[in-house]
Amino acid sequence: MKKLYMGFIVVIMLISQSACTAGARGHLKLSEAKYPISLSPALYDQNNNILIKGKQLKVVGKFKYEKRFWGLVYSWVRISGSEDVDQAINRAIKKKKGVGLINLAVTTDGCLSNSFMTFPFSLLPIIPGCTDAIIEGDIVRLR
Repeated sequence: MKKLYMGFIVVIMLISQSACTAGARGHLKLSEAKYPISLSPALYDQNNNILIKGKQLKVVGKFKYEKRFWGLVYSWVRISGSEDVDQAINRAIKKKKGVGLINLAVTTDGCLSNSFMTFPFSLLPIIPGCTDAIIEGDIVRLR
């Protein structure tokens, strides 16, 4: 009986370590940004001419913003939006008297709390999960 009981405990522990963890996903629309934003080191002007970093554009500052996205139902339901990212970009560019943001990069990683949501809690879709995102870029001005 003791061996069966110990075997049951070992099986439960193994299942708990291999269970799905909670998580979340985010969505960056940047639809409220008042300045052009590019993933590359270039921007377009009003006449669709390409402005390139080092030639027509000068880097005047760095932008970095950390955001935590929350989700429910195994990350299918988003709880948090990205409006605050747009506002932070607008403020940073205005403060540096820039014309846009280039080299936009987004890095994400799961929150530490997701790892604690193991079996049997990972079976419950009401447990919230989170993802940490770091949004970075270069603020530029015309030369």
